[in-house]
Amino acid sequence: MTAPDCSIDRAFNAQVWLVVWIGKGARYWLREVPNHLTSLIARDWKKRILFRSELRSPRLTVPEIERECDSRTEGIAKAARILLAASNAVTIRLSDGVRRQLQELASAEVVNPYRFAATHE
Repeated sequence: MTAPDCSIDRAFNAQVWLVVWIGKGARYWLREVPNHLTSLIARDWKKRILFRSELRSPRLTVPEIERECDSRTEGIAKAARILLAASNAVTIRLSDGVRRQLQELASAEVVNPYRFAATHE
């Protein structure tokens, strides 16, 4: 998924399926898994946008991908937003169903399961 010799289309495909799969089963106790996956995806795309020749329409797609990678959005919503932005830069076309799932995940509110935990100061 993030291997240097993995093509951009193969990496994108793997990332999409992981995000959709984790997004379907995301539970509050799985908070860390989506966060780590999102970190990996953001880091991978920050590297990939440096090689503009691999991307379709880089003048249009790179700023959008970079904005989503740098956004303050968290968890699976951020990963979905990055992949929706990247979908315009790869040759793989998302099916309507997968695009809809990513859009739903991108608009989902991330709830911190530890929000009610008492802090000891």
